[in-house]
Amino acid sequence: MLMRTDFVVSTLLVPVLLVGAGFVVARIKTRDANRARAIAVVRLDDRGAVTGDSLPPLAGFRWTTPRGDAARSEALAAAVKSGRPEGAVILPADFARGGKVEFVVRRERPGWRTAVLRHVTTLARLERAAGHAIGPDEFARLTDTLGVRERVAEPRSGTSRGDKAAAAALALVLLMAVFGTNMYLAIGITGEKQARVTEVIVSAISPQSWIDGKIVAYTIIGLAQPLIWSAGGVIAILLMSWQLPPAVNPWTLTVFTLYLLVGFVFYVGLYALVLATVKDLQSTSKFQAYLIFLPMVPLMFLEGAIESPEATWMAVLSQVPVFSPTLMPIRVAMGGAQPWEVGLGLVLLAIAAWFMRKAAGTAFRVGMLMYGKELTLPELVRWSKEA
Repeated sequence: MLMRTDFVVSTLLVPVLLVGAGFVVARIKTRDANRARAIAVVRLDDRGAVTGDSLPPLAGFRWTTPRGDAARSEALAAAVKSGRPEGAVILPADFARGGKVEFVVRRERPGWRTAVLRHVTTLARLERAAGHAIGPDEFARLTDTLGVRERVAEPRSGTSRGDKAAAAALALVLLMAVFGTNMYLAIGITGEKQARVTEVIVSAISPQSWIDGKIVAYTIIGLAQPLIWSAGGVIAILLMSWQLPPAVNPWTLTVFTLYLLVGFVFYVGLYALVLATVKDLQSTSKFQAYLIFLPMVPLMFLEGAIESPEATWMAVLSQVPVFSPTLMPIRVAMGGAQPWEVGLGLVLLAIAAWFMRKAAGTAFRVGMLMYGKELTLPELVRWSKEA
């Protein structure tokens, strides 16, 4: 499986794209930081004539002052359309008293417009303050931001937007890896069954040993992808000069790794149980398809885990093995889970993974020769009890 072209491509393509995107964004940011945008500034007096004045210096911008016919709106629009300058701003004499400031842009709402508008607004406020005999120093004191100090009653890792994005990313990485592994597991198990290789194998080893080999091997294969993808994502973030959110810390990563490992064993055991009872992928029944999509159910509670990680109902739900691989790392990332909850959930998940492994072995032993018969819920329950 590790030598398959589709596995190698799917495993390496994602980090390559992430790192490539990070490199491109970093190059663009560096180029923009070193390039001064040329913006034409036209200031008018009370009669509507061009004064020739400009704006105070602003980092990242270079002001130009057109004169004569070149300062007219039509001429500015033609110049901006050709790319020289990148844009223009026309300031009437009464712009500080409510006059309309006109921007000449090539496309709607360019990125530089916000910075220039903020700069012009500050200039207008300074002129208003000067009209009331308020000097620049006093104006700076009047408009200074408030000092803020926060005391957290219950310390947590953080609930910033970055923390929420990191928590959601943990769930999505797990989900993508689980379904990718299910695809390879389906190819392996049903392919061997169709080729009648299974009967030869179980004549030499026990069905449980066969299913254990599948669980171990595909868990390793499945874990290779999220680890490589996560490494590519971190490299891309560092290339883009973004700061990792507080939720990405050693404790969160440790919990995520443990739940990822044990959760993979649980889900691979579930898929092995289902796939051991089908002849091929085309003969899968609706009930078997529902079981395959079981890992998507925790996504219904993703918002609750992010917004209310300390809620009682969420604490209980995150202990259920089907939900814990997704919800518990999110609660930890959001600072809503205590260490004892993490330990209890991991123990319950490990017990469930063990029973899922035994149930998969029994289902394979009973159903490996059942060609053309669909799995039913009573049969699945009966086989699980036999395990």
